Amino acid sequence: MFLIVGLGNPGEQYCKNRHNLGFMTIDAVAARHSFPQHRFQSKFGGHVSIGAVYGTKCILFKPSSFMNRSGIAVGAVLNFYNVDPKNSIVAYDELDLPLAKIKLTIGGGSAGHKGIESLQKDVFNNAVRLRVGIGHPGDKNRVLGHVLGNFSHREQIHVRSALDAIAENLQFVLEGSHAHFLQCVSSSVK
Repeated sequence: MFLIVGLGNPGEQYCKNRHNLGFMTIDAVAARHSFPQHRFQSKFGGHVSIGAVYGTKCILFKPSSFMNRSGIAVGAVLNFYNVDPKNSIVAYDELDLPLAKIKLTIGGGSAGHKGIESLQKDVFNNAVRLRVGIGHPGDKNRVLGHVLGNFSHREQIHVRSALDAIAENLQFVLEGSHAHFLQCVSSSVK
């Protein structure tokens, strides 16, 4: 069994923010793999749905606390379902990657990402990290507004393409074929 976590902030005012790319990733996976009517149950301090990705049982989870406190909720899910942290994937936005560029890593530092810091502190550090680029605004004084801003219409097209490619090829991450996943995704993203 795998736990796939998307990081974001709760509330309607944040739902289209660049910082909610983790939640958007979870929604794309749920839609592509027909998780129960896209219904997520409220439990463990977040929203959870259980289904399968190409036959592999997966728990999709979106913590409902703000990103900097997401580790507590993720820990509750891991413990309840007895998921090995090595069978966890965390999807989130990455400021230092170009828009819609995708990168996989295992472990490492947080690069200042508060959601990753919370996971490292409260839960684990050896999950697969599915980082989706939001691009840097070019000036550190504009970072907060950029991260908490919505995607433009043009950006939404690229992001949607990236999320569809992630959902379509996620099986390769579950199998540990990270290089093949990245190859398939990069050839699919427009």
